[in-house]
Amino acid sequence: MLDFMLGPVAAAQGCRENRGGLYSAEDTVAASFQFENGVIGSGFWSFAAAESARADTVEILGAKGYIRFSTFAFTPIVVDDGCTVNEYLPPNPPNIQLHLIAAIVAELRGLGRSPSNGETAARTSWVMDSIIGKRQRGADADNADVKGTHANIAI
Repeated sequence: MLDFMLGPVAAAQGCRENRGGLYSAEDTVAASFQFENGVIGSGFWSFAAAESARADTVEILGAKGYIRFSTFAFTPIVVDDGCTVNEYLPPNPPNIQLHLIAAIVAELRGLGRSPSNGETAARTSWVMDSIIGKRQRGADADNADVKGTHANIAI
């Protein structure tokens, strides 16, 4: 979603741990990233947090205000332009994936362009691997093995 809104990420890093011990995958991740256009951001995801501590919030902060929205929950989009605060709650479509699937099918048939494709998927995979320390860009990318939900983005 952030790639779609802000463009490709140029650099990403993070720390990860398995705090809950319920499975082998990391359940707590902290990340920092910078987009190609210079926008910087950070994120924190904990799938082991207590129910009372859970949050699903993305905030895009700018010189004139902010936009706040949820990734998974159906909550209002909040827009503060420095003068007024507005909340928008678009209707929840009956099939949330319908429009994306239709765009992908149209592109496969040569009838349109999908915002989600192999290139954007590869970029997202690279960002996630960079955050958890599996990959890095550049000359050392093939030999890298670096070890080691709320996001804020500043514009």
